[in-house]
Amino acid sequence: ANKFAPTAFGQNQKRICIALSAGAWERELANRNTDLNKSNKRLHSMRTRTLEGAASLVTPSRKRFFIMVLLFITVVINYLDRSNLSIAAPALTAELGLDTVHIGLIFSAFGWTYAAMQLPGGWLVDRVPPRILYTAALLLWSIATIMLGFAASFIALFVLRMAVGALEAPAYPINSRVVTTWFPERERATAIGVYTSGQFVGLAFLTPVLA
Repeated sequence: ANKFAPTAFGQNQKRICIALSAGAWERELANRNTDLNKSNKRLHSMRTRTLEGAASLVTPSRKRFFIMVLLFITVVINYLDRSNLSIAAPALTAELGLDTVHIGLIFSAFGWTYAAMQLPGGWLVDRVPPRILYTAALLLWSIATIMLGFAASFIALFVLRMAVGALEAPAYPINSRVVTTWFPERERATAIGVYTSGQFVGLAFLTPVLA
């Protein structure tokens, strides 16, 4: 029985050595995989920076000036829709028998929904293409504004003003996204200044026409 003891002991040693070697290889393989993942992340980061740098060197499309004009016109319409009711307020007061409290609530209704829908509007802008969202919003808030002319009661005016405020809420987030998409960084402030001026140009020159 003793003559087999050394053989069994030697086999156990071999098994231990093999197990240790396998564990060492597994650790080495894990370390190499970790290093490979780090290298891939660095390579991806370098590629991203390279692509961003190349994109910044691309000549911006001339369509951006046409888009800037469209933004300007849209803002003019936007602010005229907000202010036109103030022009009609004296006639509404006489025709519908509204007092100053009613008129104040109708004017405030726009601001309530406009403020409440800013965050949902921004969320939509991040997920819906501006061309689709802006077209839909402009069409719907224009319909709501037209319907104000047919409102025959305080409740109807109040609800429609709330609708106009909610539908116009995504407008400025869309403007910001369009500018960052189409204009290089060096021109964005100029583009924002141009379309923002639309709110005052419309009020200054077109309000007397509406009156």
